[in-house]
Amino acid sequence: MDDLEEWSEPINKLVAQGLLAPDAVLDALTQRVLNFYVLDEETELPRLHETFESLATEEDGVKQLTQSAFLSFLTFSGFLPPSMRDAGALIYRSLLYLSQYPFYRSIPEALTYEELIRALAWTMPERSRNIYDECHDSRSRSPADFRRQLFQGFATTRDGKSVPFDVEHTKEQAEQRAFNFTGADRRRSAGTNYDDDGDEMFHDILDVLYSVQPKDIGWKAPPRDCFRPIAKELVGDERVHHLSIPQDEFRAILKLLVTTYFGKPSFSFKLADLDHVVDCIICPVIQRSDIGITWNMYEQAAGNGMPMLMRGLQRILRPFYTNSTDENTTIDLPQSGKIATWPVMAQLGSLGAFGSIFAFVQQYKYYDVRTMPVTASALADELDALPRASIAVLLSGKNSKTGKKIIFGSYMPYFPFDESPFLFQLSDIQDAFRGNASRPGRELDGGELVFGQRWNGVALVLQQDVERAIVSHNVSGQNEPMYVATTWRGDWQLEVEVEEIELWIEQLPDSDNEGEEE
Repeated sequence: MDDLEEWSEPINKLVAQGLLAPDAVLDALTQRVLNFYVLDEETELPRLHETFESLATEEDGVKQLTQSAFLSFLTFSGFLPPSMRDAGALIYRSLLYLSQYPFYRSIPEALTYEELIRALAWTMPERSRNIYDECHDSRSRSPADFRRQLFQGFATTRDGKSVPFDVEHTKEQAEQRAFNFTGADRRRSAGTNYDDDGDEMFHDILDVLYSVQPKDIGWKAPPRDCFRPIAKELVGDERVHHLSIPQDEFRAILKLLVTTYFGKPSFSFKLADLDHVVDCIICPVIQRSDIGITWNMYEQAAGNGMPMLMRGLQRILRPFYTNSTDENTTIDLPQSGKIATWPVMAQLGSLGAFGSIFAFVQQYKYYDVRTMPVTASALADELDALPRASIAVLLSGKNSKTGKKIIFGSYMPYFPFDESPFLFQLSDIQDAFRGNASRPGRELDGGELVFGQRWNGVALVLQQDVERAIVSHNVSGQNEPMYVATTWRGDWQLEVEVEEIELWIEQLPDSDNEGEEE
């Protein structure tokens, strides 16, 4: 760490010039959004400006997008079902918060054009991470940072103040999240964001202050840690572990995000299917019935069990800055299956299965085990004979003890060097069990089809006649398992009476070119 005294003079100059005051920092963030093309300057930015001008009202010489105009636009565009207008209001409220990020202060009543630009940018982590200057003098932003950013936007209560708090354990959790990068995420310069000076919200301000400071090319600038005294003055009294999302509000948000996961909800599905899927997604998040959802509760579920669900948020907001015919705005889905209904496809997408736009996803095979006998060996041969593709196997049935609907499955990506296989549960709770090995992640053992390793981590074992499956989930003693068990769920075993099996594939047009990336 560089000596703070060495940099005190240039930092004091920045303070004297007002460049580190909240309003100046937010203005600098807006400029970085523009400079790093978070919104495309030739297509998306002009469209956003046009939309804003058509919807904004002027008060005291300032044009603003009100909640009423925001909701009316999305309803008219077909992206917000009238029955979910309250959830739309919660989305708008989150944008008000994000427009002021990283500062947790009084949120505005409406959005100016610049505030709208910043708020939208923060909903696109794959683009907005370029706003940060990540280097050896700073720290890399992890996926958990962006999930927390959105959590904070939806948090409207402070139930976390009533939950027992262990500061040292919380620091350890924060450090694990700060170093947890997957896929193509940048691991360089990873660093903890909770220490004796402050929690994640304090470090958010540090990240931003370092990034927005004026830098002269070829000259060294004050490192991130030198802005700690300023960040302490700006952070305020709120702490991440205090915040919570009311359960009814989060359920309403989830229902909307599942509905809009593939864009404008132009397809039909049974409302009961949607409600069941929402119940399964929210189940692991609600750990106490008497309080709202805290950051730890949210992250335990979202970090592993629904990391990509926020695509629904991105797609419901895309009409503000893209043409409705844009392929990323509304997805042309394949015909739904018996198991993989459209809400279930949203579940698969939220786990990270298949590409972001489901462009080449199709059902390959369906088995009704109740009427069409099939053996585990025959199913293994079927999987081996599949074309080169990303593959999802879905098993649907009933819990042999409770009779509850159960869906388990396996996802095997086509490019194992980019992502690992994983097992998943979609009903009666949503969870994913990430893989530590390349495909296929399964074997035929004694006539049974085994996904994973028996008694090490998570294993899904289809018996010889595939009418029954045994799912074992072992946290205790797991040692570099093929599929990692979810710590907070403990040890358990479940017997499933299998009724239906579906095989889904995503076969890219050029999939014969083995070295080509997706």
